[in-house]
Amino acid sequence: GGGGGLSLNANGLVAGGTATLTLDNAGPGAACLFAWSSAGGGPTASVLGDVDLSQPIRRLPVATADSAGSASVSAAVPAGASGMTIWMQAADLSTGELSPSMSAVVG
Repeated sequence: GGGGGLSLNANGLVAGGTATLTLDNAGPGAACLFAWSSAGGGPTASVLGDVDLSQPIRRLPVATADSAGSASVSAAVPAGASGMTIWMQAADLSTGELSPSMSAVVG
């Protein structure tokens, strides 16, 4: 229980499709950074602290959280990515808080 805490979800992680990453519980209007790696789950030192991603880390465009604290970004999934494991993490740049990381296998 108890609210708060960032929550990261990924939908549509299918080769040749478009994946949408959503960060919930960010600050309203906060700039939110999304990043991913196909190399592993870190840790890697960053300006926000240790992230659960291994180099090379790919950044997606920064998204602005809505009034409910939700931000999302979409990205094309390469057609040849089927079966790859992708590690993902996001951050609320207004507070520097990192989301829990997650990993998923591309369908």
